[in-house]
Amino acid sequence: MISRYMSKYTCESLKRIDIKFLKNEGYLIKNTSKSGMIVWSSCGEETGRADIYVDALNHTLNISYYYRDPWIERTYVSSDILIISTPCHFGGQRYWLKCECERHVEILYAGGVKFKCRHCYDLTYYSQQEYTSKMFAALGKAWKKEEKFKEECSKMRVKFWKGKPTKRYRRWLEKLSQYEESEPIVLQQLEKLIRCLDATE
Repeated sequence: MISRYMSKYTCESLKRIDIKFLKNEGYLIKNTSKSGMIVWSSCGEETGRADIYVDALNHTLNISYYYRDPWIERTYVSSDILIISTPCHFGGQRYWLKCECERHVEILYAGGVKFKCRHCYDLTYYSQQEYTSKMFAALGKAWKKEEKFKEECSKMRVKFWKGKPTKRYRRWLEKLSQYEESEPIVLQQLEKLIRCLDATE
């Protein structure tokens, strides 16, 4: 389960097709067609580009590009993506890109050869991954503390003297009590995190 939330890629790290970009650039004007290019960049440097052709009459987007993977040769890819429109409550239309999995989404990501939704590529958002990393790190520290407490206790040859706990053993019990109070908080936060991530699936 942990690995599912620690996905290798985040949405922000991948090339994307955004329906808002197409609308803002005039690709979705009714009964028209338009061709152009999408250029992706990172830190001011170009990372890739693709030719696009939108046929608003037939509600299709064609995207053509070269895909390069460390394990295969540079491959030319040309694929058609269906554009869906749904009516808004107060008039007008809202546009979506239809993924191969049949989901209607605003953004498709290049997590592989083709552009698909974040569910298909099991992507997380950077903020989710960062928070998840911190929570699992906190849980790991709690487990290490527990092992340390067990080790300290096992090394105590004398825990009681004349029917009373020794000073060393009392200090150990106090630290154990503080740990037991904080441990449920970590576990509760982790459980809450997993529920929130499950709700986004």
